[in-house]
Amino acid sequence: MDAKHLNNQEKLDHMFEMVVELNEEMHHLKKKEAVTAAFRYFYMAVIVMALGGAYYFLMPFFNTLKKAPELIDAGMNSLDQLKQAVPHPGTVENVINDLKKTGASQETLLQAQKLLEQAKALQASTSSH
Repeated sequence: MDAKHLNNQEKLDHMFEMVVELNEEMHHLKKKEAVTAAFRYFYMAVIVMALGGAYYFLMPFFNTLKKAPELIDAGMNSLDQLKQAVPHPGTVENVINDLKKTGASQETLLQAQKLLEQAKALQASTSSH
């Protein structure tokens, strides 16, 4: 259409059609933008909830890691107490020899021999650390 050969009414009609068409395009773009913004907010909410869930499920693990040095110290203290409670194998051997000299029963000597073996095993396991 050549705008020079149109009368004023035809020009107005043509401009009205263009305005209506532009209005429809603008409404379509606004709807599209609203959907995009809603999806973006939904996506961000999912990310925030995922981070919150990860925090909720991983927090006990991190608390355990915070307590690990205390647990290690407690374990080392228990090991030291165990080392102190274990009789020295030389002492147990002296007791066995004294029992033999006094004429203790065979059963008592066997029990003392088992105790000596346990003492040696415990001393070997605690002295290697």
